[in-house]
Amino acid sequence: MIKGVSELKQLTIRETNIFFMLFMILYFGLSVIAGTFLPESTPAWLSMCISDAIILFPVVLLLFYKKIMPWQIPELSPISLSDLILACIAAYCLMPMIYFINYITAFFAKNYVNGMVSNIYGYPLWIQLLLIAVIPAIVEEFIFRGLFYGSYRRRNVICAALMSGLLFGLAHLNLNQFAYAFVMGIAFCLLYEVSGNILLPVISHFTINANTIFIVYFSSVDMKQLADVSAENVIREIPAGVMAGVLVFLFIMGLLGIGLFILILRKIASRHGKLLRMKDVFREYRIYKEETEGHIWDGYMTVTVCCLVLYMILIEVI
Repeated sequence: MIKGVSELKQLTIRETNIFFMLFMILYFGLSVIAGTFLPESTPAWLSMCISDAIILFPVVLLLFYKKIMPWQIPELSPISLSDLILACIAAYCLMPMIYFINYITAFFAKNYVNGMVSNIYGYPLWIQLLLIAVIPAIVEEFIFRGLFYGSYRRRNVICAALMSGLLFGLAHLNLNQFAYAFVMGIAFCLLYEVSGNILLPVISHFTINANTIFIVYFSSVDMKQLADVSAENVIREIPAGVMAGVLVFLFIMGLLGIGLFILILRKIASRHGKLLRMKDVFREYRIYKEETEGHIWDGYMTVTVCCLVLYMILIEVI
């Protein structure tokens, strides 16, 4: 039996869009409240755990309201050693393009990842991995690939992957992370689609996040200084010619990496008996079309996206 991605049929497309709007309102509002009332002496690890709890809170409310069991959202099964290795390699194939996008956005947007990592700099390695790689990979894949992609997928696989990537990027609430999280989100959807197992995007997500921790932990990088990286700092510290060469190199490596990533997707799809089915997805735009209330892009989504984009722009210029 060929295992496919679990489709969340308890939610209509319209309800999914409304939920994303409420999800971001609650996430933003509760984050402001937590930031206001938590004392400055709150440990960084506790602040990050509270942030993860805030992300999960709207989802818990949705599951309770719609009477959905958590295990009904993602398709989960034991992962083979071969799939685990392929998921890790897929993550490293994506990294050059992620770094390219990260460097490009550094010219006009603050790098919030460096600031976040600097907050837990000095903690034992296992705590850093738990806070930055393990928990976010599980929570975010459950929400954005399991819930949102699983709902949108009933209408169209390609549009669902694009929307999952878009929402994943927007949820980071800053332009720097939005840019590469959008690409990562699409890639994770494809990994989920070709395997029918949420663990593959979880492993890839973990690998990408953990790579950042390992680089910092095993190097002499001063995270306190990197926390303030900006376009001005980049331009001042690195000659324009060198920076241009680095960007060209990363872009070329990124394209090669995307090509290898596609080959890995084909390999995983072949292993799970889904290669012909995946070809049909790209040949027939509406192969998974299902009649359900609402459109993937509607008024709710337009308002939500516009507000989030405006917010991300404002925090860069204010």
